[in-house]
Amino acid sequence: RGASSPPHRGERARVGAAGMNVSRSKPSKPLPPERGSFPLDHDGECDATRRVYMQCLVDNAYDGMACKGVAKAYLECRMQHNLMVEDDLRNLGFDERALQQRAAAA
Repeated sequence: RGASSPPHRGERARVGAAGMNVSRSKPSKPLPPERGSFPLDHDGECDATRRVYMQCLVDNAYDGMACKGVAKAYLECRMQHNLMVEDDLRNLGFDERALQQRAAAA
């Protein structure tokens, strides 16, 4: 049978118009991020803190540890304004004891 002949009765075409395989299964449902959504700050409620954080990164050659305090303030602002789910800051990498130990070692 040639490439241009139609499929026999009961046989389904498995190749699309561009010669690509076509899946007949249901499309998979996208999964949300593990910690939920992280909405944009459309009203600029935490914009001042974000700007301070971004400037801190620039001033410190993008060393996140040097800006940890500002990052903490930014996340607290987002939680206070319902721009992210409230969570214990230790779950977000802000364990005070660990930070103090790192600072003492530096």
